[in-house]
Amino acid sequence: MTFEAAVRQQSIDVPLAALEFARSIAYPDLDIAHYQRKLDDLAHAAAKAIARYSDKAAQARALGVFLFQDQGFGGNAQDYGSPANSFMNEVIDQRRGLPITLSVLYVATGQRCHLPVYGVGMPGHFVAACKTPAGPLFVDAFNGGGEISTAECAQLVQSLARQKLEFEPAWLNESSSEETLARMLNNLRQAYVNRREWSLALKVVDQLQILHPARASHWRTRGLIHIQAGELGAALRALEQFLRRAPEAAEAQVIRNACCQIRSSIARLN
Repeated sequence: MTFEAAVRQQSIDVPLAALEFARSIAYPDLDIAHYQRKLDDLAHAAAKAIARYSDKAAQARALGVFLFQDQGFGGNAQDYGSPANSFMNEVIDQRRGLPITLSVLYVATGQRCHLPVYGVGMPGHFVAACKTPAGPLFVDAFNGGGEISTAECAQLVQSLARQKLEFEPAWLNESSSEETLARMLNNLRQAYVNRREWSLALKVVDQLQILHPARASHWRTRGLIHIQAGELGAALRALEQFLRRAPEAAEAQVIRNACCQIRSSIARLN
């Protein structure tokens, strides 16, 4: 299977799609079946660990203990910006990752144990949640896998924000598979940009364009990366594509001005 085939499925398997984009971007020889078996084995052990509990809330809490205490998974606070934190194969092997990849791991394991779990893409932080009769139970996979309340979710967002934000209930909505994959890929793109690894950042944009082929903003992103890489011709072509697809965008005039400057730079070079 390819990443494109994985995201065109009626029901997207997020860990599988994430492993597919890992193979496309950085690990061409990745044995995806091997990591799927690892997830299955992890879920088999988790099912035994949570079987003593009868209600979903207790099982969700026990799953957090199993993964983030017994199995040693945890947030990579020491090297948060490493691209490895965004690749599921690395997270499974190294037992370290970002809030989103650890939450994806929790959800994948929980779903295999028949728990009604899902991901929640809050601003600046990603958590997992489980549906219970008393309402959603939130789990902070990056910070030890413990339960956090709605108020603590809001406080967490506030602590990470650069400005005062009013709490919005939509912060706690379920993140769709597409939204989760896009966020994983955007984290990875930024990690490569921060390291000035332009060719790898562009490979990430390739995957984003597969995920959202009609989204004009990916052409803008591609163009800006080409500019940073000093690839002016490629930058111009990408930004012109953006303008053709989104001529009325708020930033369209800024991009037109950038295209004029690039054309002038190319002319001087010739």
